[in-house]
Amino acid sequence: LHETFGGHNLAYYKKELLQDTERPKRTMVSFSLVSMHALPLILAKALPTGVARQKISKLSAKIAVEWKAMSTEEKHTATDHLVEEVNDLRQTKAVGARHLPTVIFNDTHKTLTNMEKEIHNLHARTGVEITLFAVWTKTANYLRPFVITTSERGGDFFHAALGQSVSEVAIHMEAYHIAGLKEEVTGIAVPRMYYVNFPDKITAKYCVVIDNWPLKKFCSPADLSTKNEVEVLMQAWTKGSAKFRRLSDEEWAQW
Repeated sequence: LHETFGGHNLAYYKKELLQDTERPKRTMVSFSLVSMHALPLILAKALPTGVARQKISKLSAKIAVEWKAMSTEEKHTATDHLVEEVNDLRQTKAVGARHLPTVIFNDTHKTLTNMEKEIHNLHARTGVEITLFAVWTKTANYLRPFVITTSERGGDFFHAALGQSVSEVAIHMEAYHIAGLKEEVTGIAVPRMYYVNFPDKITAKYCVVIDNWPLKKFCSPADLSTKNEVEVLMQAWTKGSAKFRRLSDEEWAQW
């Protein structure tokens, strides 16, 4: 195609043939790096009494003149460490943990919205079916369970396989992640947690009971159907009123 039609480079034809949608990484222009680094240093300097501070536009023009007068080697020397700093900042922004609930909400909402567009575009181009779930792991977060399906077939599958809609699956998934409880009380690795027949499966084998379960129904957190139930269980567990406890020898004998 390149030889026959020309007009574009090889990378263009490769992208069109493979339908490559990968976003190119934005590179920093060296002069922009110098300006970003130099302007704050200049503006931070104290000026003699009566001397007016120059406008940023004039300072930028002065820096541009000095930049043009530099050799290629001098430009690389002046900017190499700045490029590394910017890349580190980008990496921190990309994967650094968020802590404020509003920041977490905005980041999640923006990212999932962009993902939803890309997923539907991918489905339109290729026909691939995608079902995506996004749920919280903390009750302090704001966004409700987020589900993306590219067609009704995704929902039909979960209904046929599990007897539940994708929304119900998402609620149970969120409950599992929020209230997934981990505590070692026996000194023995328990390969699996059993809620049905708990006395026979857990107490009889490991001498462990659960005190002060706050809900009417004793079941896996993943089987809870409302957020209120999850929050009640989570509060009871984090405050220590509900807990796993190993029976003493006397209690075990009595049991």
